[in-house]
Amino acid sequence: VLSTGLSRTTGSVSITLSSNTHQIEVLEAAGTSFQDPYSPTVESSLSLLLKYRAVLDPESALVYNHPNNRFIVSILHGSSFFYVDHVIKPRPPVADVEYIKDSHQINILPVGEGHVLISVKDLCLPGDLLSSVIHISTIHFIRVRAPDKLATLTGP
Repeated sequence: VLSTGLSRTTGSVSITLSSNTHQIEVLEAAGTSFQDPYSPTVESSLSLLLKYRAVLDPESALVYNHPNNRFIVSILHGSSFFYVDHVIKPRPPVADVEYIKDSHQINILPVGEGHVLISVKDLCLPGDLLSSVIHISTIHFIRVRAPDKLATLTGP
């Protein structure tokens, strides 16, 4: 296990390993003829691209059902290659859901009352299935609170 202190770093890193000595016994046991114990250095490199795991923003929300309303769930970080799915309950659909790959955003246009479960899986990085629940609601009633005071007008 190689520990480099890069757990909070993104970007690219190159790891190079080299060896200029060899164990003759191991080479002989493998059936390799080895003439010069001071052979040239063997070197190999591995380039890595470090990324944070993907997250959804927000993980839950309450959206008012209105024709001009649009709600956006953003996919932050990750590999940029995602599988996006959604489940809408109840049926018929309560929202039109569209994934915009270039901006990594999920547009939700409410068309009814219910909820939408957005599921996202990063196709290149390990990690759990991400989910966001969007509740779409309408106004059923308005509660008004007023003080219990009555004023009576008396004549002159």
